[in-house]
Amino acid sequence: MRDVLMNEQYFCEYIEEETERVNKFLTKLKNNEVREDRIYSVKKKIDSIKFGLLISKYSSGEDVSKLETEFIQLLEDMPLYWNNNSSYIDMLWMMALAILFEVSEERFHILVDLVDKYKRNDAVLDFFTTYKLKGIIKNIEGSFSYGFPYNKLTDIVLDKESAVSRLKEYLEKYWYVGHKDMGWYEIHKAKEKLYYGYWSFEAGAIAKILKLDDSSLKNMQYYPYDLVHYKE
Repeated sequence: MRDVLMNEQYFCEYIEEETERVNKFLTKLKNNEVREDRIYSVKKKIDSIKFGLLISKYSSGEDVSKLETEFIQLLEDMPLYWNNNSSYIDMLWMMALAILFEVSEERFHILVDLVDKYKRNDAVLDFFTTYKLKGIIKNIEGSFSYGFPYNKLTDIVLDKESAVSRLKEYLEKYWYVGHKDMGWYEIHKAKEKLYYGYWSFEAGAIAKILKLDDSSLKNMQYYPYDLVHYKE
């Protein structure tokens, strides 16, 4: 188990139930039981559920290597669903995970092309893109699509000497509370099984990019330590 808020039984049941939902949707699509004007939204819902399943499996302690194939499929399907009205945070997490899984430049370009197509300029996305495609670690500067808490990442990258302590502060004080307006905030308190885990993937990606000694962050809530050290 990597998650500290729910137990193994919860995640077993969550994964079983969500997998069943995906299979039901796929069966309806296969049997032409979905109205034509609903096909897109049903496929988008399947993609959303699969993303939740990916994260829940990581939360439950699944071996990271077993999750890579699922992530790549989600990445390759992004052009089918992500558009100008889609969540910025979805793109941020996908870029961060792409860095953590060390995907090829070709696959990373899928995300970059979407950002360019819909002109979703953002300082953090630009930071990830410049690193992945050019091998350059630049400062995080420019406009922020979301603002707080992501604007707090600027100081982490700016000074590598204090980066670990600032990353720790980011995780402890800013990351979770900075998402109060997100639908998943405090979702672990819901009566239904909706929670799949809280993880700051961008924090992990930055630690990986800067090659930080993150041993002191290993057991910190929200920090995806095992993903950071995947393929080392």
